[in-house]
Amino acid sequence: MPTVNTVVDAYNIASVETSVAIAAFDLDVIEGDSLVMRRAVKGEPFHGIGMASPDSLNGVEVVVEDQGLHRLVAVYPYRDSDDSKVTERTKGVLFLMCGVQESTNPPSKGPRT
Repeated sequence: MPTVNTVVDAYNIASVETSVAIAAFDLDVIEGDSLVMRRAVKGEPFHGIGMASPDSLNGVEVVVEDQGLHRLVAVYPYRDSDDSKVTERTKGVLFLMCGVQESTNPPSKGPRT
């Protein structure tokens, strides 16, 4: 696994160890305290960490929006926004963790006919 910085490395390890998707955002660039998880709007722009320029979303992705600034901070669960990324200069971090409750039903062995 590549290293980024101490905080990012720690939550990436925690995510791998627990199988729980974890996102992190720099609190200094989040407006207020309201993040909303929703489906993307077709054509909505998203500039993820490591992307040269924003991509246009298809409208099927699950995204996290900073409602205070009306901008996307993540395409969940795999890419955080370059605008709200945690860096060495970050002083406060907001973590978002989403897991799936363990099911009592065994996984399907294949398609049912």
